[in-house]
Amino acid sequence: MSVTNPGRLPHNQGEEKMNELRTTTLTTPLGPITIAVRGETLCCLTFGALNGAERRRLLARFPGAAIEERPDRSGVAAALRAYFAGDLHAIDTIAVDTGGTPFQASVWAALRRIPVGRTISYGELARDVGRPAAIRAVGQANGANP
Repeated sequence: MSVTNPGRLPHNQGEEKMNELRTTTLTTPLGPITIAVRGETLCCLTFGALNGAERRRLLARFPGAAIEERPDRSGVAAALRAYFAGDLHAIDTIAVDTGGTPFQASVWAALRRIPVGRTISYGELARDVGRPAAIRAVGQANGANP
């Protein structure tokens, strides 16, 4: 998966979509997962319900946004369902808006390039983003991934 238009919507999105975050909760083999989508872009994926802290983080990233529980028409939920049904590459095309600092965004983009079924260490990830000494910062960025 790649980060598409960080902080912006795809060009075909209307202005009214800029202030709307649609949330949908999916039943998965891992338990409930809640997604927040702006336009056709995934902004947040959290295990369980969208709690108060996650809601506050979203509103800090998207001031003035309305967060509404509504069916997902963007295709993100369908891609996640296909992923859990066994199509491990179904999520590769999901556009995401991760927010974060440029360093965090580089770590999150590198995480998406790890092949399915492969694990790497924080040290390897730090080297992949061109910051081999930033192992701890890579771990912190990983933990802050929305």
